[in-house]
Amino acid sequence: MAIDWSGMLKEKAPVLGNAAGQAFGLFNDDWKNPADSAMPYLNRIPQEAGKQYQPYINAAQGALPQMQGQYSQLLNDPSQKLNQIGQGYQESPGLQFAIQKALQASNSASAAGGMAGSPANREQDISLATGYANKDYNDWLNHALGLYGQGLHGEENIYGVGANASNNMADLISQALAKQGETAYNAQQAENIHGASNQGLFNTLGSLVGTALPFLF
Repeated sequence: MAIDWSGMLKEKAPVLGNAAGQAFGLFNDDWKNPADSAMPYLNRIPQEAGKQYQPYINAAQGALPQMQGQYSQLLNDPSQKLNQIGQGYQESPGLQFAIQKALQASNSASAAGGMAGSPANREQDISLATGYANKDYNDWLNHALGLYGQGLHGEENIYGVGANASNNMADLISQALAKQGETAYNAQQAENIHGASNQGLFNTLGSLVGTALPFLF
């Protein structure tokens, strides 16, 4: 029995035409989604921003524990902190000279009044020496407290700069992630639209091939 090849081709023509259209599309679709090209640049934003901001963030992270410790000591026991600072006191180079000059002047005055060596003269000498020593210590302490305050203020500034850098870094990362999400969404949407358009084109091509095949036999 002879096989009716012509009839079989006519019967299968729509299927063959659809397959031919899809195969044509697979080998000829070189479309590239433009959104995909943007992703590498978006991925670089946190990395590039980190090069600028990370040193300040690291500095703030290092300053915070020390700053918290100092403020904790000041709040819990300020006198202990004052004594701790005062332990570093060293008299000024001119203190002894100033005391000697003051005592010489005092003793000369006492001698002129016939009071040299008297209890009143000795008490005055002690008062003069103590007064000069106290003034020297207070001057040193005020200077040391000023430097200590500058140190705390410097730590605060470092922390503030680092905190701002951290906020800016967080904002940039958030913006980059949001843009990445938007780009990924647009990319998928474009892929879907392109795929649907191609499928419609392939189906149309298949139908045309399927319609034309019967007339070729």
